[in-house]
Amino acid sequence: MIVIVELIGTLRTLAKAERYRVELEEGATISTLMRRLRAELFADKEHVDESNLLIMTNGKEISVLNGLQTGLENNDIVTLIPVSHGG
Repeated sequence: MIVIVELIGTLRTLAKAERYRVELEEGATISTLMRRLRAELFADKEHVDESNLLIMTNGKEISVLNGLQTGLENNDIVTLIPVSHGG
């Protein structure tokens, strides 16, 4: 299945992309996706982890779904928004 990841703020700069297309196996979760993103986009960026992000799936924050175990489906859009930023 294909999942589209929208990157907001500093994540966009770190990844050098606004959107990132990820192919995942059926049954993948947000946790699975985050492991892939850390390996592929943020390997040398230690501060990019779930505790520093607002994660939304199709416009819903994952805490109102099933958290990091929220299941993903083909063509889902996952938005990653950093919660900390410079001022």
